[in-house]
Amino acid sequence: MSFLALPPEVNSGLILAGAGSQPMLAAATAWSGLSDELFIAADSFGSIVAGLTAAAWQGPAAAAMAATALPFRNWLSAVAAEAGQAAGQANTMTALIETVRSAVVPPVMLAANRSELVSLALSNLFGQNAPSIATVEAAYEHMWAADVSAMSAYHAGAAAVASALTPFAEPMINFSAGVANSGSGNIGNANLGIFNVGSGDVGDLNLGAGNAGSTNIGFGNLGTDNRGVGNVGVGNVGFGNSGLGMTAALSNIGFGNTGSNNVGFGNSGVGNIGFGNTGPFTIPGLTIDELGFRVPLSGSTAPFTITGFSVDSLGVSLPLQGSTDPFVIRGFTIPRFDLSLPLHGSTGDVTIPGFTIPGFPLHVSLAGGLGSIEVPITIAGGPGYGNSTTAPSSGFFNSGAGSTSGVGNIGSAISGFWNQVPDSLPGGLSGYYNVGQLTSGLLNVGNTVSGVYNTSALSLLAQAFDSGVSNIGRQLSGYFFTGSRA
Repeated sequence: MSFLALPPEVNSGLILAGAGSQPMLAAATAWSGLSDELFIAADSFGSIVAGLTAAAWQGPAAAAMAATALPFRNWLSAVAAEAGQAAGQANTMTALIETVRSAVVPPVMLAANRSELVSLALSNLFGQNAPSIATVEAAYEHMWAADVSAMSAYHAGAAAVASALTPFAEPMINFSAGVANSGSGNIGNANLGIFNVGSGDVGDLNLGAGNAGSTNIGFGNLGTDNRGVGNVGVGNVGFGNSGLGMTAALSNIGFGNTGSNNVGFGNSGVGNIGFGNTGPFTIPGLTIDELGFRVPLSGSTAPFTITGFSVDSLGVSLPLQGSTDPFVIRGFTIPRFDLSLPLHGSTGDVTIPGFTIPGFPLHVSLAGGLGSIEVPITIAGGPGYGNSTTAPSSGFFNSGAGSTSGVGNIGSAISGFWNQVPDSLPGGLSGYYNVGQLTSGLLNVGNTVSGVYNTSALSLLAQAFDSGVSNIGRQLSGYFFTGSRA
């Protein structure tokens, strides 16, 4: 929580220079989308299992599959809820970021305050700016407190968001049911892969026995998306089909077909329909006899009405680009016009009531005489007394470059009591017993230091930005700190 000691220039600059709330908002959207997808997956998984066990698939295998699938469905639902919670917390964090960015003091206001302080200190020749300097310093302290308050609220809110998050449930490593299964989600015996139901299946999502590949249903199928027995390829339906299988469109339907997109029995090639065809696109020949076509038409139509209808608005977008030729507006003259404002009427009566000044006694008594009096006092021209500054100063017993007010100050552009600025520095001190430049308060040493008994760890030419009480270092605020908060 180093922001508690940082000056407002640093806190405001860091919080406003970041990426803002957009990355957190994008994370919230992503978590919300993941939660929705996981809920859909859990519901779909549960519906499929319930449909299988409620229909034709009965018996111990179906019961074992349902019992094995239930924990996975519950895990999906739990993770979906946790993802939704993460989305909600990310949205809360987005609101916190927006709040702190709007609450911190804008850097331009801080720069204006510091600039005004320097201007007041440099022009404080007769101490006339002391109240204004105090006001500016008080405003700066309020800005500091406002930034610390905003950052503290942001820190507390962020900590609450992080602590409210629930750790994700551990994923299920292996929930197969049966004997000699290898993989996850298998039901039966000697399956290898994921979510196979049956025995001796190799791959993923096979239903039956002896299938090798993915999403096959039946027995002894080799490939993908085959339905039946002994099919080889992709997307075949029937028995003993083989051929291409790159897409579902290149599929055989029937028995003993070789190729793709054949329908029937014993076809080879592509796109055959029937039995025993060989080659591409063979259809048995047939003849269609001539058909007579005669439709007598007579009579009239009945009246008909077209009811009103509306056409929805259409968006029109006409992108225009290019440029116009130069054009000139010639000079013109506005002629004189008369302005007449007739005023007439009268005021009402005005009465001033009489008043009386009562008498008062006046006595003047003079007696005796007055002789000549001479007092030889010579006072050099200029304000103040006892000053030995190079430039005019006001106050008492000041020395150095001048433009100073107060008592016992040494240097230039000083107000207050017993402050000191080395001759090589422009000055800008106010307060009591301070040494350095651009410093105010009591017993401070350094550059841009305020408060009480603070000491900069830098040279008098480097700005320290210290405030508070009895701090030693740079960019410190508070009480009794040592070092740097940068």
